[in-house]
Amino acid sequence: MVEQCMQWDGKNADSLLHCSTLLLPLDLNPRLDAYRKYLLGRVTSSEEEQKLLFAQAIRDALDFGDYHLAAQAHYRYGRVFSSDGIYDSAMHHYQLAHSLFDKDTNGSFIDSKRRKCVVYTSQAYISNQLNGYEESIGYSLSALRIAEQFAYHELRLVCLINLSASYGELASPDNRIGTSEEKGRYKNRAKFYMFQAAALADMIGDNRRAHGTYGNIGTYYVYENKLDSARFYLNKAISIGEMIEDQGGLANDYNMLSLLFKKSNQLDSAIHYGYLAMENARETGLHHLEADMLLTLAELSISQNQFDEAGRLLTRSLKMSKELGMPKITSHAFDLLHNLKLRTGDTGQALDYYKQSILYRDSVASLKNLNRIEELETQFEAEKKERQIDNLEKKAAISKLKIKQQRLLLLGVLILLFFAGIAAFYIYRNKNLRAAHQRMIVEQKLLRSQMNPHFLFNALSSVHGYIYEGDQKKAAEYLSMFSELTREILNYSSNELILLVEELETLQKYVNLQQLRFPKVSYEVICDEAIDSDNILVPPMLFQPFVENAIEHGFRGQKGGNIKIAISKTSNFLRVEIEDDGVGLDENKFQKSGLHAVEITRERISLLPGMKKNRSIFSIQSKNKNGKTGVLIILNLPILEAV
Repeated sequence: MVEQCMQWDGKNADSLLHCSTLLLPLDLNPRLDAYRKYLLGRVTSSEEEQKLLFAQAIRDALDFGDYHLAAQAHYRYGRVFSSDGIYDSAMHHYQLAHSLFDKDTNGSFIDSKRRKCVVYTSQAYISNQLNGYEESIGYSLSALRIAEQFAYHELRLVCLINLSASYGELASPDNRIGTSEEKGRYKNRAKFYMFQAAALADMIGDNRRAHGTYGNIGTYYVYENKLDSARFYLNKAISIGEMIEDQGGLANDYNMLSLLFKKSNQLDSAIHYGYLAMENARETGLHHLEADMLLTLAELSISQNQFDEAGRLLTRSLKMSKELGMPKITSHAFDLLHNLKLRTGDTGQALDYYKQSILYRDSVASLKNLNRIEELETQFEAEKKERQIDNLEKKAAISKLKIKQQRLLLLGVLILLFFAGIAAFYIYRNKNLRAAHQRMIVEQKLLRSQMNPHFLFNALSSVHGYIYEGDQKKAAEYLSMFSELTREILNYSSNELILLVEELETLQKYVNLQQLRFPKVSYEVICDEAIDSDNILVPPMLFQPFVENAIEHGFRGQKGGNIKIAISKTSNFLRVEIEDDGVGLDENKFQKSGLHAVEITRERISLLPGMKKNRSIFSIQSKNKNGKTGVLIILNLPILEAV
């Protein structure tokens, strides 16, 4: 009975309530009684009773060494504080839950991995509410690792929504830090995660979160002034919200419709939906949204010269935002009070409000947060790629084992049956396995060679040099370019083929980064007009090792040189010529630094469709004659079209 009740915990409220009622009169042993106290705390409506029962469950669970039950009770204890906006106490209990989930427990009814993932998502939500976007993204990525590893689809959905919310706040004009390019990148990340969340919500049939995701997509389009798209997604969200009676979500939708009509200069409709949003927010306890809607209505009142009404609304919003600890809304409220006083001629009070607005605005975020966020994203992608490498190695080991087993089977079949047909079938199958194994080995080599250790060392050394010289702007620019290039390489490396235009764009970013170290390096790409680079597929990072070899070795001692990539199309092949005017082909240096990349490139091209029997797929030619120097690389690739 207790185990069945725990299965309904957080999933079926009615069944959990019925189950807890049945448990109440039973004579349970002390260990199961701790579970009963926890479950009763889950279904009672009194917050004081909840706290008392969760505290008793924690104490009893620790006495019996059931650390996972104690951890789950701490999490629920924290949820009580979180619902009241007492976030410090909530985070304290969440941290205690993590420490207990990490301990070993025998015979617990708690799935520690799943519950730990849930705690991370709750910490991400609180951090986002408190404008701690760096912390929120960190918690969300920690949860996402667990959700993807154990295929917790509904928790992965929560992580995607939290990540989108954090990046959306960073892209907001209210956070007045970072360049327009950085804000554009964060806005794109927010939309990327939210569209993923919407697709996942539809796939698993989660109407409540589908409602929220479509509402958020509509929100992004409102702020981009794409009002037709915004209205489409908001109406879709409202239709789902009304169907499932999600009043809290509808409050957000009405809020965005109010802003949409404001942008369309339809002020009556804007005010109507504004008050509708505020009423829903108040009824559902969404105090942060209520405070925000008071600001929206105050702006509308100012635009209509209703200054007394605007002042009343702003005073209420300011009081609520301070009590809830929301500096962004507080800053906005002071900013609107500043504008209101200017409109009414009270310049002295206007200046005081302006100073207060700046004070709260500066507390929202910092450049350090943004750099840390880039680091977290890069670390997450790198760890994900390491897991892919481990999986490839495991698959390669399994392939070797299968080959060995099939050889033994062949020997036994030959001895017992002497059937040549069976032997031929085995040889054919064995050949396919070896080819698959060879492809895995090449993929492993590629993953390890894409990020040259010398290039990583030089890049990080350059950042260190800029920091040492006090050029923080240059260091931040270099680090931003480096992290973007690293993330792009990691993303593309999991694909067998990418578009030619994507390959050339990534190569251009690599050269731009190298040109910060070697400004005299010249780079040119000449692509035949007959080639549709948006429709031609090539292996990812195929050209980069040769461009890197030219820069790092060909131009060594010259401080610069010219690299030209010419792409043409013949009847059978896509011909790529990579040419430089460096010191030329030094056999000893090439053996040390270039042979590995050449072998991998030759193997990768040979595995492409239509290239098995072709022997002229790749060549390296020295230009050291008649007073000229340099190297010419010629690649003959099959013409593979995306559509």
